[in-house]
Amino acid sequence: MNDSETRTHDEWLRLLQDYQRSLKLRLKTGCKPSEFRKLAKLEEAVDLVICRMKKNGTRGD
Repeated sequence: MNDSETRTHDEWLRLLQDYQRSLKLRLKTGCKPSEFRKLAKLEEAVDLVICRMKKNGTRGD
């Protein structure tokens, strides 16, 4: 069994939220100009997934 089969909805949500915090910190504290746009888009995508997961609750588990 791999990690994706053993993690709960809440665990995945927590992992995404931690990842989003690290992206925001990197955007705030500095990154290469060439990375900024990509990181900002990635942070937006992660935010969208988090919002959808919160909206859907545990459906799909």
